[in-house]
Amino acid sequence: MKLPCIGLCLVAITLLAVRAECATRTVRSRRDGGSGSLRQTLARSRAGDTIILRTNGFLVLKSELVLDKNITLRGVPAWRTFLTSEVNSRILRVVEGVTATLDGLVLQEGSAVAMGAGAGGAILNEGTLLVRNCDLFANTKGLAVVN
Repeated sequence: MKLPCIGLCLVAITLLAVRAECATRTVRSRRDGGSGSLRQTLARSRAGDTIILRTNGFLVLKSELVLDKNITLRGVPAWRTFLTSEVNSRILRVVEGVTATLDGLVLQEGSAVAMGAGAGGAILNEGTLLVRNCDLFANTKGLAVVN
């Protein structure tokens, strides 16, 4: 009758092995999708990850990036990484309950579709947002960041 004890021990060991660890992921492509892109890297990341953008120049987004997990997006200080959007598209949206950190990026030419509650040319923040060492300019349809 010692089988239940063995079963509980196996469950405890399994739970310890499943513990997720935060990762640092690197973006090397300036394309909006596909291998090595910011969009693909963001989709593959887990809550708590840091994404380093090793892309000198412009990342032109065809639609907004939705940050739906706790994440850090960090540019490389020696390079200038620009996140910009095509016409009538916001750059980023941070969803409710998410904490996002932006560090060392330039967000420019974001344009929300409408004014008012859904505005925010560069960022619509519905969660918690920390912006460090970033430049936001030439964003339209209201303020660059709307909370």
